[in-house]
Amino acid sequence: MASLRRQRFTLVALIPLGRADVWEAAARAAVNKTADCHRDNSPPCACSRRGEDALFGAALSSELPGALDSDLAVDAAREFAILRFAPTAERTRGCARFAIEISGAAGGIGALNATARRISDASGGADIFAHVYAVRDAPAELAVLRAAFGPALRAVVFERWSSAVEEHIFSVANRAASASAPRAFEWLVGQLSDRFSRRRCGVRKAGMSPEHRCAISWRTVLAHVLSMWRKVFLASELRAAHERARACAYDVVVRTRADAKPARALDLRRFVKPVRAAPSTAHALCPMRRRYRKRRAQTWPATACWADDQVGLGGRSAMRAYARLFPEFHRFVWWYPLARADAWMHVSERLLGVHFDWRARAAGAPAGRREPFSWEVKQPDGKIDFNWLLDREVCYRCMSDRAIPQTRKGAGDGVG
Repeated sequence: MASLRRQRFTLVALIPLGRADVWEAAARAAVNKTADCHRDNSPPCACSRRGEDALFGAALSSELPGALDSDLAVDAAREFAILRFAPTAERTRGCARFAIEISGAAGGIGALNATARRISDASGGADIFAHVYAVRDAPAELAVLRAAFGPALRAVVFERWSSAVEEHIFSVANRAASASAPRAFEWLVGQLSDRFSRRRCGVRKAGMSPEHRCAISWRTVLAHVLSMWRKVFLASELRAAHERARACAYDVVVRTRADAKPARALDLRRFVKPVRAAPSTAHALCPMRRRYRKRRAQTWPATACWADDQVGLGGRSAMRAYARLFPEFHRFVWWYPLARADAWMHVSERLLGVHFDWRARAAGAPAGRREPFSWEVKQPDGKIDFNWLLDREVCYRCMSDRAIPQTRKGAGDGVG
């Protein structure tokens, strides 16, 4: 304890006033140092021993091909809709070249307008599919979506966060991968609770991820993380249903959040050829400063510690695999890197990275039914120039072990 106090004192002396973000990162690193990472346990962290870090990864490797033979998506796709929208038949014929899948809590007009202008309009048009939580008034929030996207809005489903939704998430995620395996949700909650009961909560701002709020149990943290991935999956299912109904296919699919505000234009037309050349590659884009994006692009995904979970894009098959984290959770969660000292942070991003690893290794397994899959942190054209901001912060102090109240504070990206 004395050495820790001395270390903290030294860090305070070195951090300039007004740099709260640097101090917060240094405070975390002082307690949770991890080999082969920089002092803030953040990118460009190098985690090249992911397979060894996984607790049961090697033991389950023989089950990988069969693990993809999943027919459980129907149960995972159960909805608790309070409002549905689809335009008239005259406006839903065929497909545009591009699709944008939006999930999360219903975003503000600023972020949605930015997505419309800087992605859809910049690409010559895109079809929009949204599966979101109503924050206050679903009809009013639907009007905001329609104002932003007009006739490009192909399908929207609104839900409210409730105890029924939470119990559904638990029932899907708590399945067992095999007769001898423990139930997945309870297993990960137990592991995180045992290993990180004294997590460094409260050193980050209230708008950060729920695992940084000490008052929230690991069960609630994981429920909110999986709630986000459930909405990603359901938005993907809306797009896939439209393709089946119209007998058409999109060249490029984008997954984004309702509150993600593009900082610059992204013309998807420049990705058509590289996506056709690598249709099974998902691109998990990074929102951080350019120097981080550049350093990641040099070494990731080979040494990745996680995958960014806010914006992704790729071909139809790659984005289908990307979106199936929720229904496949119980099959890959055993690969979660619990041996890392910083494994309690970035839970959603680590789950996505583990899901990507599992998918990629399954694709390369010597036998069995499997789908090709790989992932990348750069855009399909090899560039790293696209960036975005989140339109608002979320108050996680409102979260508890009970169902999230139906207020703006209770329906942020933690349940998106």
